[in-house]
Amino acid sequence: MGAARELDVTPPAIGQLVRSLEDWVGYPLFKRRRSGAERLTPVEEAQEALEDIAQGLDLLESGLRKLRGRKARSVVVVTASQALVANWLMSRLEEFASKCPNVDVRLDVSDRVIDLAHGEADIGIRCGLGTWKGVKSTYLMGEEIIAVCHNKLVPTDREVTAGWIAEQTLIHDGTPHPVATFRPGANGWRVLVRTRRPVSVDLRSTPLPP
Repeated sequence: MGAARELDVTPPAIGQLVRSLEDWVGYPLFKRRRSGAERLTPVEEAQEALEDIAQGLDLLESGLRKLRGRKARSVVVVTASQALVANWLMSRLEEFASKCPNVDVRLDVSDRVIDLAHGEADIGIRCGLGTWKGVKSTYLMGEEIIAVCHNKLVPTDREVTAGWIAEQTLIHDGTPHPVATFRPGANGWRVLVRTRRPVSVDLRSTPLPP
């Protein structure tokens, strides 16, 4: 099923291709079982040849890219979170398209860890310290975290201070990245409630639904 999805063909078509290849080499390439998680297991000869075949396909793809030349349209796959795509990236795509008309941008909207080294995407935009192995990281922007609450909770008879915030029920951010400072156990809330300065409050924002 996985091979059929990747090649955009039906599972029976994949089966027919495998049988044709087995006819060509002269022996079965898989050990077949009627049930179980591994109903198809490559035979030893197929497993040994797999690396060479993969390298050959990679070289073929590289050669085809050279044949197409620089004038051909290129495709760049960019992976980013839904929030970043909606709030930052989408508004900039039109300008990019006008400056680079021969480049098509495809978006992978995901927070999962992407294997850039094996071609899952060309560019990944992630929140972190930039210490990922096997990739070149470029600092893009800083992160600003703002504490928010419903405007009905803001007191009218006293100043909003760190002490008042410490009395409230605090919601912690469970974002799975290393610089999310409002995660449980992180320093974000502790730093905020320890300050002695008054907290700036903006009531002009759109109120949350009741």
